[in-house]
Amino acid sequence: MYNSYQVTRTVLFSKASPNLVLVSVGSGSDLDLTAASASSGRASVRVFNTLTIPSTGVQYNSTAGKVLGYGLRNDVGITEDRAGNIHSVGKMLMLEVIDMI
Repeated sequence: MYNSYQVTRTVLFSKASPNLVLVSVGSGSDLDLTAASASSGRASVRVFNTLTIPSTGVQYNSTAGKVLGYGLRNDVGITEDRAGNIHSVGKMLMLEVIDMI
């Protein structure tokens, strides 16, 4: 697959809330000014409730998903600790999102 942007996707199914799936999408480039907007769908982590997603699916930047973080460039690792807190790591960046689930 060829794209002119940086293709990074990471998926995590929550253990604390099994109906939630977290998806990370990378930035459009090394300097992606659109990533400063939560609605762009770039360089962000969103959470989706699998019980409410229609069988036809949804667009990543739709209101069906809740934004957990944005402007994150390329988060390549997402994990959930025992308390259900979400942590992600990307290119030289550490993000901790607490009590979002």
